[in-house]
Amino acid sequence: MQAIKTRVKIPTDHYLSFNCQVPDSVPPGATDVMIIFETVRVQPKKQRILGQFAGRIKTADDFDAPLSDQYWLGEDK
Repeated sequence: MQAIKTRVKIPTDHYLSFNCQVPDSVPPGATDVMIIFETVRVQPKKQRILGQFAGRIKTADDFDAPLSDQYWLGEDK
């Protein structure tokens, strides 16, 4: 058994036709040809659950308060 690997471009009509040089060591006559397509498996997106983090995230009471000048000057450590 021998294998030949060649790259082809699949056209939009999905009709595949190509010429391939077969080595002289392969006898003429009927044979089986196998075409293997490499595909990328697409992982299905997980359905988001509304409110899945309810009660787990806390926001500070002063969240909307302006930041101090020390913060902007990089001295608030």
